[in-house]
Amino acid sequence: MRASALGRQRHETRAGPGAPRDHGTDHARPRGPPRPAADAVVPGHAERDLRGPVLADRRVRGLHASVHGQGRDRRAGRYGVRLRRPRTPPTPLPPPTDLRPLCHRHRPTPGLGRCRLVVARPALRHDALVNSSASGEIAADQVDYATHINGQEWRTAWHPPAGAEAPAGRPHGAEAVCVADGNVVMVSQDGARWGLPAGRPEPGEDWAATMRREVLEEACAEIVTSRLLGFSRGVCVRGHEQGLVLVRSLWRAEVRLLPWAPRFEMSHRRLVPHHAVFSSLAVPPGLAPFYRRLLTEAAAG
Repeated sequence: MRASALGRQRHETRAGPGAPRDHGTDHARPRGPPRPAADAVVPGHAERDLRGPVLADRRVRGLHASVHGQGRDRRAGRYGVRLRRPRTPPTPLPPPTDLRPLCHRHRPTPGLGRCRLVVARPALRHDALVNSSASGEIAADQVDYATHINGQEWRTAWHPPAGAEAPAGRPHGAEAVCVADGNVVMVSQDGARWGLPAGRPEPGEDWAATMRREVLEEACAEIVTSRLLGFSRGVCVRGHEQGLVLVRSLWRAEVRLLPWAPRFEMSHRRLVPHHAVFSSLAVPPGLAPFYRRLLTEAAAG
């Protein structure tokens, strides 16, 4: 009895307190690596243990690596590595100049308990917005402006009415800034894209006759007085009509509106104040200086 008890005491001393006892055929259960808490960062450098995973806490291209285990992988002694970006202070914004802060009342950001700060520009008056869009380059005499129409490249220039003689080229109709009761008449096919009454000539018509007919057909308006402003001369430089030169007369006309009864492609008509005409026009790309010149000439008298 005393010998066996002494042997057990030596065994516990050699194995350490709490060590499992060896009772004949009973074997000790293998002990796995310690289980770190989920998403916990394990300090220290990378060291490989043949009985466990690699434990690391190092920066990998601006990221932090942390050891974690999930579900069965934890019980089986397998661990994954989660990468997370280190917290960095936000970059301060430059002080606003024409901006004013607006704080959404009682709208906390989830998890922060703070109101969101929204920066908004001050509202512009309609007339200021229109005038700012209308400002810009105005076409000079005989200066070409490039544009693409129907897949072709054109060079268009403004020509003043020198003795009412048109520049060389094929007559291509007329376009008019029509004024009624101090407003400009604009027409549209779909109610979305607006333009000025314009069209091609018919056989036997001169420049003025084409303008009067197109204004009557598209704007349902009758000419009272008219003034020739100039000509547009467009040269096709690339496309299936390369080398073609088209000339169109440009007018200002005082008109009297007739009942709206369009006969051809136009389906909408409206009156627009002078200062809002440019912003309402569907201007082909590249021809904004040309149409600024047209409206400037029309407003001159």
